[in-house]
Amino acid sequence: MSIKPLGRDCELSTTGIGTDGEAIASWNVVRAILEQIGPVFRARGGEVWSGGVSRRGSYGESASSMDCLRNWVSNGQNYYSDMGHVEVCTALTACPKQFAAQCISTLLVVEEARKLAQAQADEGVQYSLSATNADVLDPAISWGTHLNVSVSHWLWEDLCLSHRHPAILGFVASAIAAAIPFFGAGYLLPMKDGSTVYSLSGRAHHLSRMKTLSTTEAWGRGLLNTRREPWGEDQDRLHLIGFDYSIVSAALLGTFVQCVLAAAEEGYCGCNVYDPVRALRTWSWSLDKDTGRMSAAATMVDGSKRTLPAYIGELAATLLEMCQSGLITEEVAPNAVELLPKIVELAHYAEEGSVNRCAKHLDWAAKLLY
Repeated sequence: MSIKPLGRDCELSTTGIGTDGEAIASWNVVRAILEQIGPVFRARGGEVWSGGVSRRGSYGESASSMDCLRNWVSNGQNYYSDMGHVEVCTALTACPKQFAAQCISTLLVVEEARKLAQAQADEGVQYSLSATNADVLDPAISWGTHLNVSVSHWLWEDLCLSHRHPAILGFVASAIAAAIPFFGAGYLLPMKDGSTVYSLSGRAHHLSRMKTLSTTEAWGRGLLNTRREPWGEDQDRLHLIGFDYSIVSAALLGTFVQCVLAAAEEGYCGCNVYDPVRALRTWSWSLDKDTGRMSAAATMVDGSKRTLPAYIGELAATLLEMCQSGLITEEVAPNAVELLPKIVELAHYAEEGSVNRCAKHLDWAAKLLY
């Protein structure tokens, strides 16, 4: 069983308004903000290395470069331009609590850079960044936040290439399909009749396949992404593109995903739903805002039914038993023995409709209340 370092990146919606009230080209806003990453870090005693020169020349030669102004910083984070928007990337860590801290600190840094850039612009110019990864006015727009987790070579190949153990693929896809809404950020999904549905996940309507290579196809993204970028001699990166950039639930999400993948490496294949993609959407769109309950259930492979809270609670309890027995070790999933009981507790609160109790630890609940 391999250790499970994890990190995430976040594509930030990047916009600006000029003194004439017209929109500023996004790449000009990107350049202005990223030029302030260095001053922000150096003011705090950190170091910054910019990718000024590469084998192909200078990253900064073109303001509209597909990938420019890359800033590597001394805490392991990365700030850069990607396809006309600011993107931030946390450092890798095996500790879910550190992962959560990284998720917050990247946003604090880039927001400080935005403020500096705006202060140096002409009076009246406004720059804006948003980590919200879906647009209520246009549901075809979905900014990505990608979770990256280290897994063994054999598990990556089993999930994404060979499928020698389809039950393991079914388990991992089922668990990810449940984690995406349970740890989602909440989103008002516009309907054709003008009404809205409160979706636990901001990307459920874009996830329609078990796996895909593309990360940008509207309505056609996968629960698993098959882009292969190995991290080391014995480790692959599992690229998960369906999550929201949740903040208050980040540590819980991290430990849940670590334990799911560790269990898969041990051959566990229980808690499989019949159709993970349908289950994801059923669970995401099942919240009754009047009662706080999620009554819609997904069908399991044995024909039984599970609501989202019931599924999460059952699986988290199973993973906790694996940790307590030593099957999943502290080295592989740090903090799991502490954090998994909290997930079980939150699943119980969600089952009874106690949104206020969920709100301290689950972003969709906090957004619904506040």
